[in-house]
Amino acid sequence: MILLVLAAMWGVYLFAWWRSRRERRGGNSIATFSRHLSVLERTSPARASLVSPPSAGGHGRVTTLYRPANLPEPNHHSLSLAEARRRRANILVALLGAAVVTLLFVPFLGAGMLYVHLVVDVLLLGYVALLVRARKLQSERAEKVRYLPAFGVAETPMALRRSAN
Repeated sequence: MILLVLAAMWGVYLFAWWRSRRERRGGNSIATFSRHLSVLERTSPARASLVSPPSAGGHGRVTTLYRPANLPEPNHHSLSLAEARRRRANILVALLGAAVVTLLFVPFLGAGMLYVHLVVDVLLLGYVALLVRARKLQSERAEKVRYLPAFGVAETPMALRRSAN
């Protein structure tokens, strides 16, 4: 019974983690630009927001909100790459451990523990599928990045004069 509760808690935790990660890392370039712009706004002494976000119920209305410079900004801590890898490894090890423990208790506790073990197995397979998907997306991004040649680094004054005429 305790393991069933633990499996349910893990399921809730993994669903919340997946949902928050999906919201944070959208592929929308406009949302990314907006986040970068908000970082720049925080560097000014007073922050003015001209358009309220539609998600806040503003429906894009023009408003002006000033935030005094002496108020602390909310802490939006994001994980570093090493911290994220460590957390993923910890979750994977925990799910593997739960799968092994529930499998060992099946002969002693009967069919109820078998169902718990099957739930843990589904959670483990789902998490592994998410890890494989994340790795695939990472490799696709690495393939698509192309560096532009350095422009104007080693050009001669004669080449510059020709391009100006």
